[in-house]
Amino acid sequence: MKRKLKLSLISSFVSTIVFIIVMNIFGNIKSLSSAIIVAIIFFIAFFIFHFIFTGIFIRKA
Repeated sequence: MKRKLKLSLISSFVSTIVFIIVMNIFGNIKSLSSAIIVAIIFFIAFFIFHFIFTGIFIRKA
C-alpha cells in the first residue's frame, strides 16, 4: 500500500513537471501564479487518477 502511494506520488509529480514544460513551450501560461495554480490542480488530478488506476491494475494482477 505504501509503495503504491509512493508510485502514485512520483508519477503525478513527473506528469505535472512535463505538463508545466509543455505549457511553457506553447506559452499559454503568462504569469507564474496561474502556472502554480494549474500545476497544483493537475498534480491532484494526476495523483487521484494514478491511485485509482494502480489500485485497479494491482487487483487484477
